[in-house]
Amino acid sequence: MILKIKLIVCSTFILLLFLTTSCDKAPELIKVENIETYRYPDDSNEIENLTEHKKSNKIKTICIFRFSTGYQKMLFEQKIKFNKNGKPILSAHLDLDSSDSSFVYYFYDDQNNRFLDVSIGSNKYDTIYTFRKFDTYSHVQDEINYNIKRKELGYYKNRRITPVTDLEIQIEETEYGNDFTYGKVTPSYQYRTKLKIIDDLDVSSYTNRWVCQDSTYSSSYTDSYRFSGSKLNRKEVKYALKYNDQGDWIEKKGDSYLIEREIDYYREEPDDRKQQFTYSNIIIKKLDSLMITIPKEAWKNHKEKHDAISERRNIIKESRYGKKIELIESDSLAKFTPVLWHVVSQDSGFCAGCDSLCFVVAYNTPLKKEDSNLRCLALYKKFNSKYILQKQSFGAIESFNDYDDDWAFDGYNETDFYVSIQGGAIIIDYSYMRGEASYTYAFQDGNWVLLNYSSNHRTCCEVESYSYDYATKQYSFSVFSTSEETGKDTSYTVLQDRPIILMDSMNVSEYDYNETGLLVK
Repeated sequence: MILKIKLIVCSTFILLLFLTTSCDKAPELIKVENIETYRYPDDSNEIENLTEHKKSNKIKTICIFRFSTGYQKMLFEQKIKFNKNGKPILSAHLDLDSSDSSFVYYFYDDQNNRFLDVSIGSNKYDTIYTFRKFDTYSHVQDEINYNIKRKELGYYKNRRITPVTDLEIQIEETEYGNDFTYGKVTPSYQYRTKLKIIDDLDVSSYTNRWVCQDSTYSSSYTDSYRFSGSKLNRKEVKYALKYNDQGDWIEKKGDSYLIEREIDYYREEPDDRKQQFTYSNIIIKKLDSLMITIPKEAWKNHKEKHDAISERRNIIKESRYGKKIELIESDSLAKFTPVLWHVVSQDSGFCAGCDSLCFVVAYNTPLKKEDSNLRCLALYKKFNSKYILQKQSFGAIESFNDYDDDWAFDGYNETDFYVSIQGGAIIIDYSYMRGEASYTYAFQDGNWVLLNYSSNHRTCCEVESYSYDYATKQYSFSVFSTSEETGKDTSYTVLQDRPIILMDSMNVSEYDYNETGLLVK
């Protein structure tokens, strides 16, 4: 009995000793220097990689040159200055298009951790603070990027690293940012990664990536890495280095980049270089406070946004959305808006055929035609403090796609047009990535008709424009070259007698726009 008790006590002591030793011993993975950036496919722009050097060398400056695929030659990119501890304190970037320079100032804490970057843009307006807080292993656990001039959040990242075993760690990271469609800060991404040492050099990685605002883009994937000194590098990423006599690399060539460095060394003991820029402690305190408040606010906004999406989904499913503008008269334009319709643009003025001030309103609607959503153009007149519906048309404005798939119809690619009243006519202007278009509708003989149309489209080498005016019956076409290598410029104007098109029978999506003119299919 006594022997049994002694065995139990001894076993318990050994177990406790094992657990204590396992908890106190830091796994090799948690000591990796680039734990924040190891998973980036291309880290050639990271300041840590651009400035790496032998610790025994006293670096004064490094000039970075990078091969430009556009210019097909090496171009100067930036000059980096160092302090006496071999840490970068200032980077000056040259803008090749404007010849202006932007600057980044680097600041360090008592443990030599780079806790702050202050970036001053070449326009001298944007000043961006990137503030960091570290864990006991000098890894960044909180990082916030904030434009103090615009008072605009760039991002906030929260990272936690947890040892699982001596051979495995777990990294949990959440990134927050401004949802420009929603107009509030929300969680953007969440990563949960497990890194595991396979052998002396190889490390496996398994990551769950959740896209918070649209989980259909979420994914899980595996990667393989290798130890390279105290860093992790992707197995498939390879680069070649050339070194100088001091043992620092002066050329780095990867699959998609070529970097050269000109290094200037101190010939004597370096002086204690001081920063030329002083950061604001008030701003640092504000950013520190935002690190605390952003997660709670962001998740609250996330819930509100997705609750609203769920409600709109149910409205669509149950067909409770507006099929047309039902109201005829109201004291407010907003009251005319049917359920789930979104007002994109509106304007006021005097229109032909209307005896008082008019208002034109353009809506995105949930109404479908084939795979696209219809838009509605509505005209109201104001009389005796009342708005009175005069007309609504579902063919006058080009249809659209719900790119955000949230049934809000307010995304950037869903609202790329505006309406106006000019000279008694209604004008619809579109703005595309590589061109513009414009439709003008006028009131004639008791009907709203298409008065004229114009469009232009840009490519890398030319600008193509065409238009038709129903009043003058003139069709114009032109192609202007933007490159010396393309053909000659072409332009002509001809008379074409086309039938009048009524707004009510108009369908913008059913027209071919080519050099022969605007043709009805």
